[in-house]
Amino acid sequence: GTERAAHRVADELTIRGAVPWRLGDAGTPDVVVDLTLAERFDPGDPAAFEKSLLRTLAVLRHCYPDWAAETDARRIGYLAVTYLGGHAGYGSTPIHQPLGGIWAGLAKTLHREIPNANVRVIDVSDPDLPDLPRIVADELYRWGLVEVAYPDGRRHTLVPRPRNVAKPQVRLRAEDTVLVCGG
Repeated sequence: GTERAAHRVADELTIRGAVPWRLGDAGTPDVVVDLTLAERFDPGDPAAFEKSLLRTLAVLRHCYPDWAAETDARRIGYLAVTYLGGHAGYGSTPIHQPLGGIWAGLAKTLHREIPNANVRVIDVSDPDLPDLPRIVADELYRWGLVEVAYPDGRRHTLVPRPRNVAKPQVRLRAEDTVLVCGG
């Protein structure tokens, strides 16, 4: 995220009793609040996400040994903030940074590596949203539904629903290439 947003979020969490931690500090945090990639999307710079993603991965690698051994299913967590317009990518509002989907996907699959890790993805419209510190603090340890969006200051959640789908009608030949990806 932006330095300004990081300081404001850290200040709010400190007021509420948290002890700020950054990579390089001693120990391992109970929860990581990741403000992800805040720069406006630039299609001319496809590698812009790398620095932010590598920072996220470095933090998670640091946490992994302690988190993987954790038996308390409520203590540890990862909270990622994305900037998909405040509608988790489903609205008609402009999307500040569409690559936030990388962090949303990472968060939603983290429990495969660390079963007791709780996750939350918060989508907002602007990295310097005035209410961001309060939103992050209110959502922290409010584990449950994974994706929460805040368009115009109102809390919305994405709720998965089962859906019947038809069998695929694709016929593969020996010369075909298949790419499988998630998100």
